[in-house]
Amino acid sequence: MTYPLSLDVEQLMRIVQRTRSLLILRFKPFDVWILTSIIVTTGFFIILIEPKFSLLGAIFIALAYFWLLKAPSVTCSLNKTEGTLTLKRQSLFGTNIVEYHLREIRDVRVEKRIASVKWDAAYRASIVFGSGNCLPITSYYSSGRTSVQKTVSCIKDFLNLD
Repeated sequence: MTYPLSLDVEQLMRIVQRTRSLLILRFKPFDVWILTSIIVTTGFFIILIEPKFSLLGAIFIALAYFWLLKAPSVTCSLNKTEGTLTLKRQSLFGTNIVEYHLREIRDVRVEKRIASVKWDAAYRASIVFGSGNCLPITSYYSSGRTSVQKTVSCIKDFLNLD
């Protein structure tokens, strides 16, 4: 799913730590948080200004919370010493942690999604395993292929993938 007000991943991704054996990246969906704030404010404004449309205001607020659930913060840790890739997804509704073996990773690539409008493409980084399965680092797409490519290059460089 693409979101309006997308920001480049470069603004969302931050290298928390990088050594020879450890790479930790953190992704924060600022664009979703900004959009959510606007939608919640609009919902409350509708409820306060015109109480007979309070159901519409409640729908705006519910939609905002749905977006928060769908776009958690992600911490991606690649640890050569332990041989693990750990993805930690945190949202207002909980934390999910999954772990994979680094030896299973075959590639890291840019995934592209084209919205209904031709010029509205969005991108995300995805890890490809030997089984052929893909693991998106984030569940959401962002604008700016160059920024996503920088994320992919950073991970490939760390893992010594061509």
